[in-house]
Amino acid sequence: MTTTDDIGTARLQPFEEIFFRLEDRALRDSVIQAMVHEGMSLILSAPDHVTAEHYSKLIVNHLRANAGMRIEVYSPTTTEGLLERFNRILTTLSMDEAMGQRNPETPVRVLLLSHDEPISPSESRLLNRLVNNFPGANTQLVLVQTAPNEDPETKSLDIVGQRLLRWTINLPTLDEAERLLARARGTTREHEVLELLQHAAPD
Repeated sequence: MTTTDDIGTARLQPFEEIFFRLEDRALRDSVIQAMVHEGMSLILSAPDHVTAEHYSKLIVNHLRANAGMRIEVYSPTTTEGLLERFNRILTTLSMDEAMGQRNPETPVRVLLLSHDEPISPSESRLLNRLVNNFPGANTQLVLVQTAPNEDPETKSLDIVGQRLLRWTINLPTLDEAERLLARARGTTREHEVLELLQHAAPD
């Protein structure tokens, strides 16, 4: 039987999810728990587009598997489009309904937006107010942003609002990159891992 300690050295399996490090798997699971059971929204920040897209899929695939959640993907990648959609949702509700408790009988709508650059502090505050002030809209947000100049001291997972999480994906260290590549070498996942590490691994 493969133990948790063995996962870091075992060969990658055909359908195994790929993380830079074991800690990221645990953080992803914490994010899913918070979104499904606590109604949290998420800002996912990654240093490059490939990493952002990869980690967002690790989240969205689990949310799609939850019968109580419906994913809506928005393009073009602007926060204005996301805000317009949220406002349209609010127009279908009375103010009391929008500001009231979530309806557990209604599927949760998850609005997914990929942003090619970091959102501004004012946009972050606005998104925070939306998810905090209108729980009755039964709507959660996943905002995926590319932030190449993120402060390396930023916490991996942080609560930035009453209903808003921020998960910052840190670059793999050289040891972490080599360990992941060693697990993939000679398997059907080797090309996938190489492509991911070419964008994310340190020189």
